[in-house]
Amino acid sequence: MVGEKAFFNRMPQAYPLYTALKRTVLSRQPDSVIVIQKSQIAFKNKHPFMMVWLPIRTIKDRPSIYIVVSFGLDRAITHPRIIQGVQTTPQRIMHHTLISDPAQIDETFCSWIDESAYFARHH
Repeated sequence: MVGEKAFFNRMPQAYPLYTALKRTVLSRQPDSVIVIQKSQIAFKNKHPFMMVWLPIRTIKDRPSIYIVVSFGLDRAITHPRIIQGVQTTPQRIMHHTLISDPAQIDETFCSWIDESAYFARHH
C-alpha cells in the first residue's frame, strides 16, 4: 500500500492541493474512509464517492500542476469545470474535474461532492 504523501512522489507540487481537498471533504463528510491505491485515492462511505488521481501525461491547455477529481452521480452535470462525463452504468455518470488551485474547492464543487457522497451512501 502506498502512503498519501508517497502517492504524490511523481508530482509533489500537487500534494498541497490534495491536502486542501481532503481537509474540506472530511469537514463535510466526516464518516469518509480514505483508500490509497497505486493509481488513485478513493474517498468512500458505503461506496466510493470521490477519486483523486494525478494526470497521466501533459495535455495542452491544462495547468502544469493539478489533480483530477472524479465523482459519480445519477445525473449528468453540464458545467465548464467538468472536463468529461462518462456513463459507467445505466445509473451512474462519472464526472471528471481538475483542481489546480485551492480556491476551486468552492461551494459549487463541494455541492457536487456532497451529492456524490449522498448517492454513494444510498445506492
